[in-house]
Amino acid sequence: MSSPSLQGITSLSDVSSVPDSPKSSLSAPSLQARTPSHSSTSSGPAEQRYASFKELVSGGEGSRTLGAASTGLEALRDIFEATSTVPMVKYLAGVGIQLLQYVIDMQIANDTYGNLALRAKDVIVAVAQSCKGLQASMAPQLESDLRQLTDSMDAILAFAVERTSRGTLKKLWNKSEDVASVKALDVQLTHSFVLFLIQSNVVSRRQQDEMIKRLADLSVSSASPLPELITDCPLRVEEGVYLVQNAASGKILEIEDFKTYGAFEPVHVFLTDRPERPSQTQLWSVRRNAFKDFEYNIVNLSTGYVLNINGNSDRDGAKVIGYPWKPADGNSKWAFWGTRKGTHGDYCTIRSTGLPTILDGACPNAKNKPNCIDSHATRLTSAGPSFSQEWQLISMSTSTRPDSGTELPNAASTPSRRRLLLQNVQTGFFASRVDKPEPGSNVVLTSTALPSSAWSFMYINTIRRDRFAILNCSQPFSLAQHAGKSIYVGLYRPEGPFHKWTAHARDGAFILRNAETNMLLAARSGAVDVLPRSARDDPACHWRLIDAQTNEHVRILCDSTLTVVPSELAGPAPDLSEHYAKPLVMRTVPAPLKMQNALVDSFGREHATIRAMLEEGYSAIVCAPRTIAGWRNGETKTVKIEDDDVEFKWVSADIQPCS
Repeated sequence: MSSPSLQGITSLSDVSSVPDSPKSSLSAPSLQARTPSHSSTSSGPAEQRYASFKELVSGGEGSRTLGAASTGLEALRDIFEATSTVPMVKYLAGVGIQLLQYVIDMQIANDTYGNLALRAKDVIVAVAQSCKGLQASMAPQLESDLRQLTDSMDAILAFAVERTSRGTLKKLWNKSEDVASVKALDVQLTHSFVLFLIQSNVVSRRQQDEMIKRLADLSVSSASPLPELITDCPLRVEEGVYLVQNAASGKILEIEDFKTYGAFEPVHVFLTDRPERPSQTQLWSVRRNAFKDFEYNIVNLSTGYVLNINGNSDRDGAKVIGYPWKPADGNSKWAFWGTRKGTHGDYCTIRSTGLPTILDGACPNAKNKPNCIDSHATRLTSAGPSFSQEWQLISMSTSTRPDSGTELPNAASTPSRRRLLLQNVQTGFFASRVDKPEPGSNVVLTSTALPSSAWSFMYINTIRRDRFAILNCSQPFSLAQHAGKSIYVGLYRPEGPFHKWTAHARDGAFILRNAETNMLLAARSGAVDVLPRSARDDPACHWRLIDAQTNEHVRILCDSTLTVVPSELAGPAPDLSEHYAKPLVMRTVPAPLKMQNALVDSFGREHATIRAMLEEGYSAIVCAPRTIAGWRNGETKTVKIEDDDVEFKWVSADIQPCS
């Protein structure tokens, strides 16, 4: 069976079991959910009452129509992608997807065709629900039963194809004819569905009655009401790894796969089709800035670069780029504002906290730059966000939510900052922060671990070698050593030159060198202080990493929110109960089952390198985005992980605003 395909619609994956199955892209919902309307139900198939066009889309507002189409698209996508769906129903779902995609792509509002497409969706959902669990042996008979209904769906799709191919003038000339055509197609659709109910030899009478009741309910309201989503303030987001997907286009953010060594350069961030198995360039770590709720950094796993508005510009069309992490700049801090509930997760806008701009999935100068795929920021307006300014976060990591008690279908544990103890090799004591005003170090050595003895590493950038900030877990402060001064932990300024540290692997431990002063973190006279570089072989300058929860010796130093280490080396999973107990939490979308291993698989080369190094006797490893360095018997081995095709993937383009 074949059917027309709409021009300009991106393809779904082919369904091998369905010959010539329809294909379409899945564009996410618009800004408002469909408002339920009310109508009476019917008593039998011959008297089945379908909702009028006005009842189907409450109010006739454009955003409501698009929202209803988008919500319906989610339901049809679930049917289309379900492995248990029989081929004929999968075919109908594919046609319905194209019909609704046309409504969204053409921005149809307050239009009888848009309402007809929604009616077709209701019929498909009702048929699919009633055929659930049908044996494969009954598929040929079902195809015969659905023949007339399938022909009606094809006729509606053919009308859509013809309509989208017209010029503007012809659309105006044929307006009255279109109304008549839609009415005729509506009658044909209703008649075909009733015939299916009466004549079907496959679906039992009980299932038919359930179908009639279900369709009546759908005609009254296409979606059950969802809990209210607060939209007038920023929301909390669980820290983790996500795809960032645009609601209007269905495309995701991807960064140019280029890690600079020795200089800071901005790199492009693009919008691209969502693959079944994302790569690191498409995966983003969303983490709180300075441990504060409602303010986040969005960091790419492949480069360690953050999402940043180029030049701190508040102009419409300013390019959103990747750049080394500098939280003091307001253009790299973001907030998530909810817009509405979706079937699987909430929709939101992603707003700069330092500029009056919002992440936009559309180029504001598309008329002159029709092929622009860069990501942009545009100014907020009193009219509220547009469809292209709405996004969803698709979670790529496992989390156990207290409200469900079940583990979401993802691959890796939610990446969080691994809490580590810094144990001095010479003394066996732990570095612990104490409350002490300057002058003098406020990091002392204690014989036992205290709550203030836990630290974590945050990747910052690279100049010759990768550099990290060392954060105290009891207070949102970063460890610093200013020239001529003692170690002090009293400010959160990891981007500051005195707060950056280079890690060097050494005999199961690590040397931590200040990136600005070149002094080495050391144990001296019961406190944590510094020694010159010449003391690098002194065990007073060597620090073991101990897991603060399990007391396990950790041989890999990394930013655990960016780097997924092999599972046997990853440590305990984080406890998320405190996060979900808080109010104003945004629901993110669990990744589809096809993506469940993508996060771990994207680190396949890194994992193979780490395991090989450990087997070869390397006793300590520093792991940063795209770089792994290990130490064995006085020699250091550095491995750079690069994609062979990276230089061929993107074309050079400027990063000036598109306005």
